[in-house]
Amino acid sequence: MAKIKHFFPTAAIISSLLLLSGCAGENGSAARASYPNECPYAKAADSCAKTAQCTPNPKEKFVDEKVMEPIFSQLKDTVWTPVSLANQGDLKAPMTNGKYEVYMRFDSNCRVNGKAGDNLFGGNPSITKSGNFKADKFFTTRMMGPNFKYEDAFLKALSSSDFICVKADSLKLYKDGKITADFKKISLGQTTATPNK
Repeated sequence: MAKIKHFFPTAAIISSLLLLSGCAGENGSAARASYPNECPYAKAADSCAKTAQCTPNPKEKFVDEKVMEPIFSQLKDTVWTPVSLANQGDLKAPMTNGKYEVYMRFDSNCRVNGKAGDNLFGGNPSITKSGNFKADKFFTTRMMGPNFKYEDAFLKALSSSDFICVKADSLKLYKDGKITADFKKISLGQTTATPNK
């Protein structure tokens, strides 16, 4: 049985910010998006950091391992798979018998679990009202497998991201206002997950 270790080295903490339902300008009005350096969902003024850029809202404090509303309701019981990673090069997301090997699931309590390629990962994120996100207590199993290169790119994209925009069936991760990963919403049945995983 594979041992469970910390998700990333202790010196590297996943810090992401979640923005759901769109992004708005400083005064709450819609901003014109210039993808990928501005949030592509710049039409909704609510549930957003007050910036047209896909960057963190530094004013909010985290409640450790707690996901706040309205984000909680937006994320619970959803599953996402990456469409593309900024650092993937020629690598392709692995699939087995038409099912996704890489996915990220938020359960009914907004705990995260999923598969990075060859290894399982998960943890309890902390998410503020406007979408600041951190997952510094994530873990991963450590098994070698055929998907290790894509898995490495996927985990690096997650660990480097500081912001997420979500709209309908699309979720995008950013770092410093530039996209790091693009996800689409899927069902758990479309993944290689076994029951209760």
